[in-house]
Amino acid sequence: MLEGQHYQNAYVTRNIDKAVRRVTARADVRSVVPFEATTEVLTAIGRRPHNIKLAFIWIGDLQYEFIEPIAEAVPMFAPMLPDDDLPRFHPSGARVPDWDTFNALDPFFPQQSRNTPGERAPFIARAL
Repeated sequence: MLEGQHYQNAYVTRNIDKAVRRVTARADVRSVVPFEATTEVLTAIGRRPHNIKLAFIWIGDLQYEFIEPIAEAVPMFAPMLPDDDLPRFHPSGARVPDWDTFNALDPFFPQQSRNTPGERAPFIARAL
């Protein structure tokens, strides 16, 4: 956040639909982009399915990302889930070495993944 522009806060929830309704009812929302993502992840015990529901909500220049884990290959989000349906802040971040280039990327174009050569990954990064 100190090296570039802070643009996203991420939250995990047990009920993404309720979280989206709660936010859109209380804020001046510019856009909501919900979707479900499924991929395979290589784990210590082999390739496993990884499935999450996501919603990206833009309020001003800040994106709120809501994450509902469905079937995680490696538990990244489920351990952070609250006992109720309220969203819980999920701290994560990524450095962006060149903000202008990063911000110019098409938010819906699948950019090349840095994890596995040849794999494609969805990339949603900037204001819509």
